[in-house]
Amino acid sequence: MDPAPKIGILGFGYLGQEILRSFDWSNDSWASTHHPPESSSHPERVGLIHFDWLRPETWENIPQAPSALLLTIPPVFQDIAAEKLRLQEWCQWMKHNRQNLHKLVYISTTGVYPNEAGTWSEDSTSLPDSAKGLLRWETEKILQDFFETRVIRAGAIYGKGRHIGLRLLKNKPIPQGNQPIHRIHVRDLAHISRLALTQEHFPKVLNAIDQEAVSTEHAANWLLTENLLPNADKIEIQFLDGYYTRKKQKQNPDRLVSNQKLLEEVQYHYDYPTFRQGLIQSIREENC
Repeated sequence: MDPAPKIGILGFGYLGQEILRSFDWSNDSWASTHHPPESSSHPERVGLIHFDWLRPETWENIPQAPSALLLTIPPVFQDIAAEKLRLQEWCQWMKHNRQNLHKLVYISTTGVYPNEAGTWSEDSTSLPDSAKGLLRWETEKILQDFFETRVIRAGAIYGKGRHIGLRLLKNKPIPQGNQPIHRIHVRDLAHISRLALTQEHFPKVLNAIDQEAVSTEHAANWLLTENLLPNADKIEIQFLDGYYTRKKQKQNPDRLVSNQKLLEEVQYHYDYPTFRQGLIQSIREENC
């Protein structure tokens, strides 16, 4: 039996915790926290380190032993020039001080694709048309210059504790518009991330999205129609003027992202192929 792979997770949040609990990893795997960890807070099977991109003194806490890195931390600065300089400084430090850590999987976003009509694939060359998209785009390029990088461009990540049904239950407004939203259940994204961490021939760039993109309103209406939420007949869908999924930027209803490479090259089989299966499972786990 092959030994369990060793990973280091930079950014131990929603996805990182799912990856850790879903698979077997080497006992000396590790994950980073933004604040110094307390001894009582250590989860099973992983050591916690204190890491803050803006505090170089914490970079020394990154273990030197070989491991595959998973980076889930989003850009720090909103200014592109400042963010590029900051990231290049860290990459240079890693190159000189952590030479054993050369494989890195970066969780990016489908937000790198322009808000224009068409079906966008990993080979598309058009630049992002939003500040956040450009930040992610530049991050991808810099990491590819310094590491053996695999980029996963994830759709909207949802799952237990993080989905549209919870907004409805709290009577909060949902994004308006008929733009198709590309989603991925956190469990599927964890599986895809593990493949990227462990497979030698995993694609350099991959879109991680499920099989059906629908608007937020469509998904919300489906939840209520199927009576999957408590007192669904009393819940009214609410909107807020100017509130769109892409942070107040109205999306193009003819903008789509391709998952062809995920299906054909990776030959991935979804746990939750559409939002329907994913929402049903999430609500069951929460005992709503």
